[in-house]
Amino acid sequence: MREYHFLCIQYLLFLFHVASQKLEHRISALEKTTWCSETKEEVRQVLTMEYTSSDESSYECDSDREEAELAAYKVKHLSWERSKLTDAKKILDEIYLRSLSARVRRSLVPRIPHSEDSERVVPQNLVGWAVRRPASTARRALITSATVMSSSSESCKPLASSTPRVERQNRM
Repeated sequence: MREYHFLCIQYLLFLFHVASQKLEHRISALEKTTWCSETKEEVRQVLTMEYTSSDESSYECDSDREEAELAAYKVKHLSWERSKLTDAKKILDEIYLRSLSARVRRSLVPRIPHSEDSERVVPQNLVGWAVRRPASTARRALITSATVMSSSSESCKPLASSTPRVERQNRM
């Protein structure tokens, strides 16, 4: 039993190490972007472990070998993450990968989407542009704004496309 606990702790430390490496790579890639300083600062706010998706090791067992080999990291999607943050992370990951030599890129363990979402909760240091509102709150806001819209005869002015639909409806 004690050996099992030790292996669990080792595995958790390994996963933390993998996530912290991913985070370090994104931070270094941020400095290489051509983004303006305001955008870099906004993205830097979410380059923390709380906003980093979970990775699960996936092993393959070759019939010729006795030991299993690490085949890929399965990345669990953060259900509360907005697409704007997902896109920023993808850009940073691409910049990091381009900075590596072809030989190193070939030796990297691939990351593939996991079939399950991450169970990670919404971060304490909530950054609005990076986090979706819970569905129940969004639905309540939608019903409220629909009631206001039906009682108002004013035409709606479209806002920037980056403004979430529910927020746009609440502002009308």
